[in-house]
Amino acid sequence: MPNPAEAARILQKLRKLRVDTPRDTAFTTHLDWLLCRDEAGNLLPAPQRFSAGRETRGVMVVDGAGGGKTTLISRALERHPVLSGATGRHYLDASVPSPATFKSMAGVLLQRSGYPVITGNREGWGLWETLRGRLKDQGIIVLWIDEAHNLFCADRHLILRVLKSLMQGDEAVIPILSGTERLHEIVRSDPQVQRRLSTLILPPVSEASDGASFSG
Repeated sequence: MPNPAEAARILQKLRKLRVDTPRDTAFTTHLDWLLCRDEAGNLLPAPQRFSAGRETRGVMVVDGAGGGKTTLISRALERHPVLSGATGRHYLDASVPSPATFKSMAGVLLQRSGYPVITGNREGWGLWETLRGRLKDQGIIVLWIDEAHNLFCADRHLILRVLKSLMQGDEAVIPILSGTERLHEIVRSDPQVQRRLSTLILPPVSEASDGASFSG
């Protein structure tokens, strides 16, 4: 039996192992569909435009609590050839704080972008407009909000409005929302937001469906 130090080393090595499954491919397919391509079919660090070029689209990823969605999305973005390639990092990510509000989420995203500490007297819509400008200035085209079901505990209608605005105009980005089934239910309550988000419901990892990925 290995000594404790050796056992810890082995466990640490095992925790770093990760095998791609069809879930990874499904997410990448959804994301790549929302990016522009050149004449040769190569992906570009620019969002695809829809509705006569007026707006972008996004992705909603739904999985059970602890199902691995955060790791899946994080890994896909870090490895993406144009979002994390030679031209730099073109995405911004943040997890929803608890409790979350329309204003506090904007503050978290701004701070993640390197913006100075935000004073308490700033108005919520003003913070989101500042964020839109920073995203454009930094070349950010994908905005990933994890645990997004927590974002709708308060200010639901304001959040749905700002999601639509993030996909419109010259500064439009591709939003990725990840969360539990509750997120799916909330988004479905607004047909305008729902039609702008492709939905990926991740099936649980099981031996029956994914066993072949781990063999060999």
